[in-house]
Amino acid sequence: MCVSPDGSCGASGQAVANTAGDSSLLKVTGVNFTTVYGSGSASGDVYRAPVAIAGVSATINIGVTTSEQGFNMPADGLWGLAYPSINSISDGNYVQSANIKSLSFYLSDSVDGDYGELTINGVDSARYSGSIGYVPLSSTDYFSFNPSGGYASINSTRIRLTGTWAIADTGTTLLLMPNDISDAVNAAIGASAYDSPTGLYQIPCKLQQTGPNIVLTIGGATVTMRPKEYVSSDGSGTCYSGISQIGPTSDGDVQYIFGDIFLRAAYTIFDIANSRLGFAEAVHGTIITTKTSTTSTAVTTKKSSRTTTTTTSTTTSTTTSTTTSSTGSIIT
Repeated sequence: MCVSPDGSCGASGQAVANTAGDSSLLKVTGVNFTTVYGSGSASGDVYRAPVAIAGVSATINIGVTTSEQGFNMPADGLWGLAYPSINSISDGNYVQSANIKSLSFYLSDSVDGDYGELTINGVDSARYSGSIGYVPLSSTDYFSFNPSGGYASINSTRIRLTGTWAIADTGTTLLLMPNDISDAVNAAIGASAYDSPTGLYQIPCKLQQTGPNIVLTIGGATVTMRPKEYVSSDGSGTCYSGISQIGPTSDGDVQYIFGDIFLRAAYTIFDIANSRLGFAEAVHGTIITTKTSTTSTAVTTKKSSRTTTTTTSTTTSTTTSTTTSSTGSIIT
């Protein structure tokens, strides 16, 4: 369900572009767009309109689809949160136009009856423990960073993260690694060999309760992925690892995508103003307390579910209700 004081919720209970009920605010541009995602595509017409979510507003060009493929979830749209250089619609970047300084994500799981949270221009200290470790961004297209020097620890096995190009992406479900590293990690957690037809590794479902932790060290951050976070069931008695192959390290393309399997275990700060990414250990569980904020806030929450779709830009699709607030505007 969606409720928000700034009116950025549609009648369907989804967060949408807010034109305050006045269609005259939508300006026809006469431009068309086509965009391709890892799991689908969309095309349609471009309009110019004021948009707002959690009180953070901007006037930008937006795409209204007339054709969609590959989308299997009920949502009013995709809200892109990456850099302008990868926008498929000119002057359509919300983050830049709204002068957003940072985006902080807490991803939940509907299995736990929990709610996710996105904080704009701040962090919610109740959602993580310990300190935040930062890595510098290596480019301003995707949220790219260099993972070299990092490693994955599973029991007594330590696997070094080779390669130089990783991205953190809320729009990707899996944790994707170079083929040899993915093979090593999956062998260490008890998964079967890589299955080319599915692009996944099968893993005994019992390991969702008894499997080892995966401790990932990136820069100054340490994040623990527990088996309930990296083992997923297809609902018919077969389970799969959430870590899979992206390709060889030497192919010159993105070598790692730290998607929702990892980001659910982490509290992640996309620190745009300081060109860096921050990771801390997420503290899971629904929080229903009221906290003091230094700025006006609005909160949106949703229960997250596990899927296997992949895109290559940081995106969020939100539904809302009132929960915790902290420094900055919070969207979850």
